[in-house]
Amino acid sequence: MNSRLAALLLAVAALSAPRAPGEQTYATRGVVKTATPTEIVVSRPKHRGDITIALSETTHVDGTIRAGVIVSIRYHDDRGRHIATAVSVEPPR
Repeated sequence: MNSRLAALLLAVAALSAPRAPGEQTYATRGVVKTATPTEIVVSRPKHRGDITIALSETTHVDGTIRAGVIVSIRYHDDRGRHIATAVSVEPPR
């Protein structure tokens, strides 16, 4: 096996590794109020308020995030920030 293939396999394994034991993950859903390449603000239903969630290079995004769309988000907390692991844009109704 050449060294490039070995490095690629190690990188994929590191990205798909499970989170540390005890690291809590969360999910939320709502309407995007604002969106930038690095974060989104989502208005959640039932008076739960707005939530700001950071996006990273490793965030899996399914669809195009823009103001007004409904999204489902999986995230975890890191040093007081909500970091998205996956964002799914719901199709329009």
